Amino acid sequence: MGWLFKSKKTVPKVPFPEAQPFGSDTLRFPEKTKERVIEPEEIMDAAGLKEEMAAAKPEKMDFEPKLAEEEPDENLPLPEAPRPITSEPLYVKVDVYQRILGEIGNLKGHLLELNETNRALDNSEYNEEANFDALRKALKAIHDRLLEADKILFK
Repeated sequence: MGWLFKSKKTVPKVPFPEAQPFGSDTLRFPEKTKERVIEPEEIMDAAGLKEEMAAAKPEKMDFEPKLAEEEPDENLPLPEAPRPITSEPLYVKVDVYQRILGEIGNLKGHLLELNETNRALDNSEYNEEANFDALRKALKAIHDRLLEADKILFK
């Protein structure tokens, strides 16, 4: 037990470091060093990326490649199409019409799912509040009983 309550160790006194004299040179930033600036091309050469890029360049083709149809991004706003002035019927391809109907059906499904989730969230919030009130009442009753027991024991 003697090791637990030993007297404090004495720490030898260390002299404080001497401060440099204050002058105009003490707060001056160092001069620009003549370090070599590495350019991005040099980094690519060192990594060997230039050689891979040169090898990856496509050869000239005799025909024009067909580009895949680009679907508009969901986040980008669609440009407004000019409304037809004439009362002629508008013809739409069947596959495009079916795709649009499918997308509308998907949107309806997503909206129904969101409504159901919102309803469940509202119900859980209401139940959470009711459960919290019931817990508070139970704790209050326990607290009152403990106070009564305390009064009886320590009269």
